[in-house]
Amino acid sequence: MTSTVAVDYRVLNTKLREQIIPVYQDQSILSLFPSEAIPTGIAASKWAAKYLEKTQRAAWTVAGFEPNTVVGSYEGFELVIDTYSQRMELSEQDMAFYSAHGFFQPFLNQIAENLAWTANKAFILGYDENDGSPHAGQYNYLVDEGTGSGTAVRPLIAASNASAGVWTTWSNIVSDITNALGGLAAKGFNPATTYCLYPEIASSGMMRTMSEYAGGSILDYINSMCAGAIRVGDDFLQTGSRSTMPTVDDFDLWFVDVTQVTIGYTRPETIRVIPPYGTVRETTVEAEIWACPLFIPRPRIEDSTTKYYKGTATVDGINIIT
Repeated sequence: MTSTVAVDYRVLNTKLREQIIPVYQDQSILSLFPSEAIPTGIAASKWAAKYLEKTQRAAWTVAGFEPNTVVGSYEGFELVIDTYSQRMELSEQDMAFYSAHGFFQPFLNQIAENLAWTANKAFILGYDENDGSPHAGQYNYLVDEGTGSGTAVRPLIAASNASAGVWTTWSNIVSDITNALGGLAAKGFNPATTYCLYPEIASSGMMRTMSEYAGGSILDYINSMCAGAIRVGDDFLQTGSRSTMPTVDDFDLWFVDVTQVTIGYTRPETIRVIPPYGTVRETTVEAEIWACPLFIPRPRIEDSTTKYYKGTATVDGINIIT
């Protein structure tokens, strides 16, 4: 027996999209970055390959055309698509309430927030809610710093510095921020398109005003030096080996050049309503995103060695209290 509640499911689907997707986009870090659709049938690794180049400097000869040859080297490069999803089942009573009063926005906000939370943690830490890694062996997340000379698969962080000292001293603040942004610039990235991510625990300290900055706050200073500062949940900016929650006397800042990250989608934000059928009385609402973050690896020749970098930087171990 199916539900006797009169519901226009096309209208329901539209309303749910209008209520859930904007909240998700507002809270998801993925919304900061350029995105594009991955064509149907194209593996994520093949899509990403167009961004990868392993090159040498151009040839220079005297009055003669003798170019060197550049070829793409994508051997071993693979990416997988991540899926963030949640399903809710609505009983006949739920649907009767909806027909009379509409859905509670706070309830729908939770669905959007759950999707954004999972997407954010995957993008920043490469972990799910249980600190597992569904895509083990993949390194397309923010806090991975790479190893050795870096590779297209696992590029190096552009700059990683320990804090110069407690942030009650103006010179320490200036040193930490300029070292991070300068490190990005030195590897060819752009501080003007770079955002700074900081944990919620540091929010109050970030509002401290500094006489050396004409009474402006630490946050004002950071906003003046880059594209802006964004507060994120403490869960997402764990310190050490991604295992310790940040505190006011020990937290990290992360910087990312948003033009150097691309989000490939095989299925962007999707809301699907499945009405009752046969002996199934519940109405099912499914929300999902299928995405593949790519930190674009940029090759640089340093001391005759090709190294790969991504547009990220960090300052570790900041103490914002006395």
